[in-house]
Amino acid sequence: MYTEEQRNLFTGRNYYLELLRKNKDKSIVLAGPWHIGKTAIVRQFFSELKDAVPVYVDLTKAGLTPEDFAISLMGNVCFSLFGKEYSEIKIFMDIDYLLSLKKNLGKAGENVEKIHNELQKIKPNQRLILEQAFGFAEVFGEERKKKFVICLDEFWKIKDMDNFEQIKDVMFLFKNFVSQKNVSYVLTGSAIKLTKEIAKELDLRCEDVTPLDRDECKELAKKLGAKEDLEKIYRYSNGIPYYVICICKRVKEGVEKAFVSDLLSSYGSINSACSFILNDSLNRARGKTLLRSIVKAIAERKEMRLNEISRAVYRSSAVTNNLLSRLIDVDLIVKKDGRFSFSDPVLRYYVANELFENDFVDKKILDMLVKKLEDEL
Repeated sequence: MYTEEQRNLFTGRNYYLELLRKNKDKSIVLAGPWHIGKTAIVRQFFSELKDAVPVYVDLTKAGLTPEDFAISLMGNVCFSLFGKEYSEIKIFMDIDYLLSLKKNLGKAGENVEKIHNELQKIKPNQRLILEQAFGFAEVFGEERKKKFVICLDEFWKIKDMDNFEQIKDVMFLFKNFVSQKNVSYVLTGSAIKLTKEIAKELDLRCEDVTPLDRDECKELAKKLGAKEDLEKIYRYSNGIPYYVICICKRVKEGVEKAFVSDLLSSYGSINSACSFILNDSLNRARGKTLLRSIVKAIAERKEMRLNEISRAVYRSSAVTNNLLSRLIDVDLIVKKDGRFSFSDPVLRYYVANELFENDFVDKKILDMLVKKLEDEL
């Protein structure tokens, strides 16, 4: 759901909107870190669509078994045409309800019926289920003379289905459906390296979504009620729209205090965002305990060479280098000129100071951190 408030807050991003407008008949991939604004760009684009039906599927919320994903994909397509209020969307996530719509689906109703029949079996054909789901919108579009633009948000998560014996390579299966007459896709991913690999495998254009530039950041801050210290808001947020919003909600405390307290209070929104990103990245990288030690060491120093890191974690250079490769693969750490550093300076600051994290940041500690902020970030 895209509210009027969200629409009014949307700022800049003209390059990406124009890109989607010009390529609405082609599938495209948007890659960028969490909270960079990929979903907001897609929703803004969808709000402008006149000659196509927008369909949004959030893979962080959809079930990722072949059965659940198939129902979610078809359900969202049907909701986009037949739904009246967003509160109704849950009823479309039921295969029996979708089957009840068969007479309104034309030939696409056969796709639903085949999936419904498979789901009655003890061991359903999961490959068939996915094929019928991927082909559903194309058949439905042909029947209704409609064009669908489908956003699969955090699309990389679909690779979880590779773990199912009948699937093994979901991208190979999806590739047969990514170029269709009546359907195009906008695929987004916060797992940047993996998302780019998927785009290459699917032979799709992949565009990096970058932070707001200085002017866009200041414009957003003004919309949120900030009247001064706009340069500081840009600096401390690193141009990440979500961080700008979080800082501006508390800006009356002063930008520095707003940033530090929201980052280190257990109830802070930036705190929750950084905690999620850190844990999600470490879980994907495998070997969480030792990787966290490496991350902590780099956070304290801002950037380090391989030999410095290996000494800090008491491991050989070969072992340390292997672990660093895992952190690079999940976009947490970057390597430049022989030095390793965080890809996100806000996340680095969070890791360097999470020792002070508490339900409420102690006033003395808060004052100390605010004083050091200029040098730390």
